Amino acid sequence: MPNFSTGLSCAAQDLLSVHSAHPAQVHYLACIRRWILIQMAIALHFEHQIDRTRAQLSPKTLLGAIDGTGIACRNTVQAFLREMVRVQLTDQPSRETIRQRSPRVSEKCERLMLVYLGINLHALDLIDHGNRSATLARSPGLLAHLQPIFARRTCLSRAWYDPPTEVRCFTHCTSGSSILHSLVLATQDRQPDGDGRIWIGTVSAADLSQRYKVSAAHVARMLSTAGSLGAIGWTGPGRRGNGWLSTRLTGSYLLWQAEKLAALSIAFQEARTAFKVARRI
Repeated sequence: MPNFSTGLSCAAQDLLSVHSAHPAQVHYLACIRRWILIQMAIALHFEHQIDRTRAQLSPKTLLGAIDGTGIACRNTVQAFLREMVRVQLTDQPSRETIRQRSPRVSEKCERLMLVYLGINLHALDLIDHGNRSATLARSPGLLAHLQPIFARRTCLSRAWYDPPTEVRCFTHCTSGSSILHSLVLATQDRQPDGDGRIWIGTVSAADLSQRYKVSAAHVARMLSTAGSLGAIGWTGPGRRGNGWLSTRLTGSYLLWQAEKLAALSIAFQEARTAFKVARRI
C-alpha cells in the first residue's frame, strides 16, 4: 500500500523512543523469543481477567500457549518469568499463590502494552486513514480484548516467529529488534545502488551498544553475522567506512513487519466487536 513505509517508519521511531524511556524492560524484550513469551504471558493474564474460568498465567500454561513453536523449553519459561519479576513486568507472587507459582502481570506491563499497541495501531491509521489508535485511547478497556487476539495471531504464526535468516540474526538477540529498526530507518528516502545496496553512512558497534544498553562485543557479533549473510557491509575492512544494507534485508524486514500489522488489523476488528458485546452484558 502506498503509505505502508510511512506508517512503518513512524512506528519504528516511536518504538525506539519507548526503548529510550524504558531501557531496562525494552532492551530485554527486543528479542523475538522473549517478545513472544511476554505477549503470550499478557494474553493469558487478560484472558483470565475477562473469563475467570480460563487458566491463569503460570509456567505450565505459558509453555502450553507456545506449544509447537519451539520458542522455549520449560526451564527457559521458568527463567523468563523470574526475570520478568526483576524488571517489574510481573509482580512478585503473594504468599497465597507462591506455591502455585502464578505470577501476575504488573500494571506497568499493562501500560507499556497499551503504548505498544497504540503505536502500531497509529501506524495502521497512517496507512489507511483509520481511527484505531484514537479508539483505543478513548476506551483503554479494549486492550484486554485486543491484546490476546493479536498475541495468538502473531506468536503462533511461523512467518512472524521464524523470519528470514537475515532478519533472524538480529531478532534473536537482546536489543536486536531495536537495532534492526534503527538500521532500516536509516534507509528512509534513500535509493539502492545498482548492486542492491542502500548506503546509510556510519554504522558503529560502539554507538549502537551505547544507545541500546548492550555490550559492543554483542553488537559486533550481530553485525558480523549479518555481514556474513550479505545483509550489511562497509566500504572498509573491520566494519570501517560507509555502511550499507542489502535490499534483501530491508525487503524481508518490511514483509516481517507487514505480518504483524496485518494480524493487528484483524485483531482490532474482532476485539472491538467482543468489547461492544461485553459492555452490553
